Amino acid sequence: MSANSKISWTHHTFNLIWGCEKIAPECASCYAEAWARRMGYHVWGKDQPRRTLSEKYWREPFKWNARAEKNGERARVFCGSMCDWLEDHPTVHQERLKLFPLIEQTPRLDWLLLSKRNENFDRAIPEKWCMEGVPENVWIGMTAGCQETWNACWPILESIKYRFHRLAFVSVEPMIGPLDISNDLVYIDIGDEDCTRWIQWPDWIIIGGESEQPGRQARKMELEWARSLIAQCKKNDVSVYVKQLGSAWAREAGVFEEDSHGANPEYWPMDMRVRGFPNGVTII
Repeated sequence: MSANSKISWTHHTFNLIWGCEKIAPECASCYAEAWARRMGYHVWGKDQPRRTLSEKYWREPFKWNARAEKNGERARVFCGSMCDWLEDHPTVHQERLKLFPLIEQTPRLDWLLLSKRNENFDRAIPEKWCMEGVPENVWIGMTAGCQETWNACWPILESIKYRFHRLAFVSVEPMIGPLDISNDLVYIDIGDEDCTRWIQWPDWIIIGGESEQPGRQARKMELEWARSLIAQCKKNDVSVYVKQLGSAWAREAGVFEEDSHGANPEYWPMDMRVRGFPNGVTII
């Protein structure tokens, strides 16, 4: 599935920088922080420095784009596994300016821009994107592993999807509680006929249990939480991808030594082996 990434739902990963600040319950056992510390980088926290990447690293997407064009394919690029591209940090501001032309110059790559801070989206993107539209090869995503985060973040991403008509996805990872995305579409009327509309759904939801990190026991994802969300997705025509069942499940299932993240579907119950991809942007 992944060409240079261990993340099964993408082909490549790309990061503006390394480092972030924890702002949500899902962040408690951040795998990216643990990996950075393992590599000797102390880049987590509001006032900590961020690690920047080389010019050679920034040229890699051009190679991926050329390969995809040669093969007549498209490739997914997850940005970013070690950062939040919308973090309000001076180093992120600086490096983010290089991201926009890179996206525009690699049209064979679908850029999956995942953030916990989509409230910063409008003021972070270039004026050209605001005026002419976000490029078609951009997917806009958020993370929400519990109801509290979903309730706070989905209205923001939903509004972005509605305005720019771009694919919206949600990474429910780590899933640390049940999630109700509602069984019925919601119609909103804010007093302006032109703005009366149906609330949109995400186009894609990724589900994953938490991975165990050094010194931290993984929180368990109950399979019934995942099953409920899968059912809600199917009912509302939302594509869903189960990435992993998590380390706590792997220990209970007796497969931790072989599969510490619970990421091998061969060990899963049959009804959990769901790995769909979005067909495009759904507009109601």
